[in-house]
Amino acid sequence: MYLDGAEQTLLDFFKSQPSQKKITAFTKTNENNWPLLYHLSPRRAALLDWFPFKKSASLLEVGCGCGALTGFFCSQVARVTALEKTPARARITSLRHRRLPNLSVITSSLEELPASHKFDYLTLIGVLEYNLDALAFLAAAKKLLKPSGQLILAIENKLGLKYFASLPEDHLDQPYAGLNNYPSPSHAQTYSRSQLSSLLERSGFAHQNWYYPFPDYKLPNAIYHHSLLLPPLVDQLPLLSSLADTGFARQHTFSLSSVFSDLASSHTLPDFAPSFLIIASPKPL
Repeated sequence: MYLDGAEQTLLDFFKSQPSQKKITAFTKTNENNWPLLYHLSPRRAALLDWFPFKKSASLLEVGCGCGALTGFFCSQVARVTALEKTPARARITSLRHRRLPNLSVITSSLEELPASHKFDYLTLIGVLEYNLDALAFLAAAKKLLKPSGQLILAIENKLGLKYFASLPEDHLDQPYAGLNNYPSPSHAQTYSRSQLSSLLERSGFAHQNWYYPFPDYKLPNAIYHHSLLLPPLVDQLPLLSSLADTGFARQHTFSLSSVFSDLASSHTLPDFAPSFLIIASPKPL
């Protein structure tokens, strides 16, 4: 089970059946509290508010957490099943979205869900990194998708340029933790672009569309398709400003703009993006 310390506050808050106005005010009041901001910010939905979901579709949200994206998904498709193996978080999601008739919240792991359930979409947003056997986890996800179903996966890039610039690793809050291959295999494990692409292909997701959220997938300001990070389309200034929009001070050991330019001109910038958003499927997209 994963907890970040915000659960009791959120449970008490959503028990009171707050109005949207109160939720907005509560979020603003806590904008400097990262766990609460992560669970409450409307910017979370910017990750996929452009995606053409089929309105008649079903969606399995794996690791729904405290329901930050659950309500958005319910507004996009006909039926949402939110899966959360931490009981406190599943309870928060249920309370938060109690008025949504097309939502089912289940306290369970992905592997425990019967394979007879099949979905049009399955989301793994900030989830894959917490599974030690990523290949088996992705294979289990594939079994829950319809033949033409789509996996929606978001995760940090182990080789993100911001980590080379000494910003702390997102899960351990330590500089260079991921670049040094993590202190322990029991911690979260992220991947490079080539590693993640290989994992997806080996688990049956041969067809992949890659996108790059800036400054990252958690609170994105912009989503770039793979082609937009390659010359001549790459626009350095907004990407650099997004990359710097982290709230952390960094050691200025190199010129970020110079390295960024070199990566763009050498067609390798996607390998060093801060995080990934991948739409993957066993069949052509």
